[in-house]
Amino acid sequence: MDYRHVNDISLMKNIASGDRRAFKNLYERYCPLMLAIAVRIVKRREVAEDIMQDVFVQVWLTANAFDNNLSSPKTWLSHLTRNKAIDWLRARDNQWQSEDVITAQQSELTGAADSAIQDDESRRLLHCMKHLPNNQQQSIALAWYQGLSHTDIAQYLNQPTGTIKSWIRRGLEHLKECIGI
Repeated sequence: MDYRHVNDISLMKNIASGDRRAFKNLYERYCPLMLAIAVRIVKRREVAEDIMQDVFVQVWLTANAFDNNLSSPKTWLSHLTRNKAIDWLRARDNQWQSEDVITAQQSELTGAADSAIQDDESRRLLHCMKHLPNNQQQSIALAWYQGLSHTDIAQYLNQPTGTIKSWIRRGLEHLKECIGI
């Protein structure tokens, strides 16, 4: 059977019945997108590749649990990938250290035209970030440098969403005052 024109839901049904060619086709369709999602979260390609292997092993093993009434295969794969990447972050280090914030912030600033101004601004921002309470540092870093939503951060830190919003708001207010914006 030629799977190039088969829809994703049919592929999932075939995978659930043990069809390796259907699995290969789903992998080829979605691996690049899922890899991009994982890289965006963990910031390391080699780790993201390991996450992809885990995701697709899980797909193979649990395809029969997929319910197309709840989500599309693409959405299901995205959630599996995102969750595995966040699990990797949790396992790596439950608490973000200020060095991680510094590295992430500096990588965001590379490539701009005026490095002297950037270095000064970067130093001021890092100085201000170091003076934030740890919970505000973590929340801001997860939101701005990892691209997580307030809800994702709340789940990651095991806190209510409203608390996360308050931490981020207070942290940003402090940064504005400290930097002088």
